[in-house]
Amino acid sequence: MCFGKKRTGVYYAAPRDVVDLGSRWPLYAVSESGTPEEVGAIFAVEPKGFVFVAAQKQAAWMAGSGGNGAFTGLPFFLHDSTPQGFLGRALARRLQAALGVPARLADWQEHHVLTALTKTGADNPGNWLVGKSAHDLLMRERMAAPEPPRIDDGGLVYERLAGESLADQPPGSSAGGEQPKFATLVRAASSRHVLVKSSPARGTAVGDRWADLLVAEHLAHGVLQAAGLPAAKSRVLDGPTRRFLEVERFDRVGLHGRRATCSLFAIDVEYFGALDSWPDAGARLLRRGWLEADDVAALGFWWDFSGFIGNTDRHFGNATLFFDQGRMKLAPAYDMLPMLFAPQGGEIVARPYVPPLPIPGQVEGWRRAGSAARSFWALVANDRRVSREFRATAAQCDRVIQEALRKVG
Repeated sequence: MCFGKKRTGVYYAAPRDVVDLGSRWPLYAVSESGTPEEVGAIFAVEPKGFVFVAAQKQAAWMAGSGGNGAFTGLPFFLHDSTPQGFLGRALARRLQAALGVPARLADWQEHHVLTALTKTGADNPGNWLVGKSAHDLLMRERMAAPEPPRIDDGGLVYERLAGESLADQPPGSSAGGEQPKFATLVRAASSRHVLVKSSPARGTAVGDRWADLLVAEHLAHGVLQAAGLPAAKSRVLDGPTRRFLEVERFDRVGLHGRRATCSLFAIDVEYFGALDSWPDAGARLLRRGWLEADDVAALGFWWDFSGFIGNTDRHFGNATLFFDQGRMKLAPAYDMLPMLFAPQGGEIVARPYVPPLPIPGQVEGWRRAGSAARSFWALVANDRRVSREFRATAAQCDRVIQEALRKVG
């Protein structure tokens, strides 16, 4: 086969069979209206790696850092579609008997990932479908789909689904993240796709703390929205034994539509390999002409705000971009919570809270983020769903930020 562009020249490669999966897979993108559209094909090539050949003109970043569609592994834009995190590990155990993949996700190799993508990948994050089998599976699932459950305010349905996910029967797709969660389609005023995080059983120190943190995450979404920044839509529900945070999926549109997404991690690893900070990564994408200045500013605000609320989990997988008609656009904020105070090893560990230092030349943005964080901590401190102990912690964090802002001037 030959591939490449005029500016990079023409390249030749021999196809490589990946076990019994073949060497070529059509790539489909599910549109916002729900229609799968073939956008090209992925080839496995000798001696290793893959090539993406577009069926029509695609955005420049789809061609990869070499500019010719060749990748040493699977194309970077499929990274977030691969099984990972809590649900990914459960999926691996479930697929062991059906597909012969290892039960431990850590033992998976390239062909195991491709097996999952091509044979079970009908409901991955984002909008990609790899291979005709995945396309056909999506169509069969749509035709056989039962009526979405109606979610009552008591969280009884979520209580059942949480039990199933913890029993290695995860309903829905393999979304990333380590905290127990499940994906489902629910029916309220209208049908919507959601990710639902669950606390351990309440009434214990660990269960109550995670219940506090789920409320805090919901409140952080609201503070960011009030500041005019994109953040996930969420709500808190209490079941008989657990607390749930329902987060509306921003990669889904209506019942069947989807949007193309890619984590900041996958993009930065492919093109820069820096993985330093969200605002630095945004600035690099701005220089490429791929991201707008207001989105870069939002990434900077998120970074400072996360530091002020004790979010110690500011990794690059926790920021996502839409691939939107030749431009990248910042997706809503998610996983924005005070992980500094999360339980560790089944215990509540006392940790000191220290506000972040301002980035040189960006003190004003740091002040704005600090002011928003004060609003956040005040909301936590006054929310009766939060335990008395954590409300006191929130009030103390607010006082620390107030003093830091005063001293910086």
